[in-house]
Amino acid sequence: MTELERILVGRLEQIETTHREQTAALTLQLQEQRRSLAEYQEHLNGVLSDFETLCGGLQHDFGELLNAVETSEATTKITLGRLNTSVGSLMGALNTLLNARSK
Repeated sequence: MTELERILVGRLEQIETTHREQTAALTLQLQEQRRSLAEYQEHLNGVLSDFETLCGGLQHDFGELLNAVETSEATTKITLGRLNTSVGSLMGALNTLLNARSK
């Protein structure tokens, strides 16, 4: 082997060694990123599950609140109707009393 061939072979071996080291480092980095992404995805899935639970609870609570408002509205209408009838009766009684006094 000539001196030039020895130099070229040595340089080629250095390049191959550097390439193997860089490939190994990149492989480790990718594995770490994969692991981090898997942990992040697991965390996000947990957060999403909690969010779904909270939304379900809110939907249930809003349904109950709507029912309560509708019941309250119906009760208020009935009460106002009765109050209106009572006021009408009272007005009639007052008119009768005023008519009786003026005679």
